[in-house]
Amino acid sequence: MRILGLDVGIASIGWAWIDDEAEERVRAGVWMFDPPEDKGQSGTTLKSAERRGFRGQRRVIARRAQRMARIRRLFHAAGLLPDAKADALGFPGLDPWRLRQAGLERLLSPAELAVALGHIARHRGFKSNAKGNKGANAPDDSKKMLAVIGQTSEKLARYRSPACMVLEDESFISWRDKSDKSVRRLRNRDGDYSRSLLRDDLRREVQDLFREQRRLGMPHATPDLEASFLDIAFFQRPLKSSESLVGDCPFERGEKRTARRSYSFELFRFASRLTTLTLTGGRRLTGPEITQACAHFGTTKKISYKALRQLLNLDGFEGVKAEDEGKDVVARTGEAAAGTARLRELITQHHGALAWGNLTNRPELLDRIGEILSFNEDLAEITVALAETGLDGSLSATLVAAAERGDLDVFTKPGHLSAKAVRAILPGLLAGGTYDEAAKQAGYDHTDSLERRAFDTAVPGKQALATILSEKRVSQALIGSPTARKAVIESIKQVKAILEEFGIPDAIHVELARDIGKSIEERGKIERGIEKRNKAKDVLRLRFAEEIGRPPPRRMN
Repeated sequence: MRILGLDVGIASIGWAWIDDEAEERVRAGVWMFDPPEDKGQSGTTLKSAERRGFRGQRRVIARRAQRMARIRRLFHAAGLLPDAKADALGFPGLDPWRLRQAGLERLLSPAELAVALGHIARHRGFKSNAKGNKGANAPDDSKKMLAVIGQTSEKLARYRSPACMVLEDESFISWRDKSDKSVRRLRNRDGDYSRSLLRDDLRREVQDLFREQRRLGMPHATPDLEASFLDIAFFQRPLKSSESLVGDCPFERGEKRTARRSYSFELFRFASRLTTLTLTGGRRLTGPEITQACAHFGTTKKISYKALRQLLNLDGFEGVKAEDEGKDVVARTGEAAAGTARLRELITQHHGALAWGNLTNRPELLDRIGEILSFNEDLAEITVALAETGLDGSLSATLVAAAERGDLDVFTKPGHLSAKAVRAILPGLLAGGTYDEAAKQAGYDHTDSLERRAFDTAVPGKQALATILSEKRVSQALIGSPTARKAVIESIKQVKAILEEFGIPDAIHVELARDIGKSIEERGKIERGIEKRNKAKDVLRLRFAEEIGRPPPRRMN
């Protein structure tokens, strides 16, 4: 009997080879590797995040260069510049801020107008079409920026244009030299967004500049040049949809996994959980009880044990302490019906309870809405996708407006099954069957997975292992965590090396460290919890020694 054992961790793989018939019965070793993480003063971060940041900066610089090249060619064709070379907008002695201010009051020369407009095109302000940049779940940087921009917009109301505000408002004087009002800090610093301007405000400034220059008799400030400039200077690529990146459903071939916050998937998770609860006295919930509980699904975001007990008039649940009755029945973090409750509240508020009732009678439409909101960030794409579903125009407008406000940020990430599979399994769950029974009733094998198919469809022997170990989608596409993906890829390398050395084993035993699938934040939380408990134990040991007169007999006591 030849057995290969693997103990896979975040930065190491321990292995042991046992062969009863070999002279050296046991071979063992450890393969060390660097995890895709960096530990710095600010904590542990993913190397991929740092690379992504640098890649994003390179993309911004390249796109700005392309935009400015088009602007120079436009100005040259319109007669504002003598040529379209890289330094065509470089006129020593011309202050673009002053020219932007002066352009609202006096006639500018062609070169002055080009410098003023080129300055706006280069620094065109902040705008985001992403639905996740406005609500409670927005990134911290976006929240800070939007808060400061709101204050800046209040100041702007007192001035003719952003340029006038920057040059006239005392808050833009450099903090280094408050005595000299001519010294101004015009750009943001790291973590300071007080100099941020909205792109829409700069767009209005351009329109005001063209209007005033036409009024003053500027022959080059034509409506055609204005339209072309606005199109080039303020063009922004729409954010890409992530729908094509969603994994396949393990049960339904050709179907993508549905959104985690879609109506049917949230209801499926809730019903699945209800079938596993054990009541005081040892019995499980019956089908009618599960159906009754699910009938109220979506009326609240959080469904606690206490609320469920009161709804069904139950005594209590096995293993649930009194202090834990306020916890959500399904979700370890968050709420079980966050997506459904948010949609229900939004639609009933604007269109009445009847509109929501009509949607629940069409669960496939509700699921599609959840997928559109979860996998698309660009508001224009959301609008088009909702229209394609045949959804009423007023309902669609309500959803798009809510997404723009950031009220639908809870719609993120996919689940592990398709909406079609979930809807097929739900009747069995509502009847009181467990997940495996409901899946079997729907014609599915609940143990099926893409990884298992890779093993089942491979040819026997060494070629089978070669096929499995070269399956890139198993090691990459199906593993979202970069840390876990790195561990799997290194494990494949190690197994290949062991097979080359010792041959094909009769069995492979794999043990995964608990933290290998956890995020940096989750591992940090666990480490802080361990540290907190250890400190509490140290305090108790000292107290024990002071009150008893000797240390505890064992450190763990």
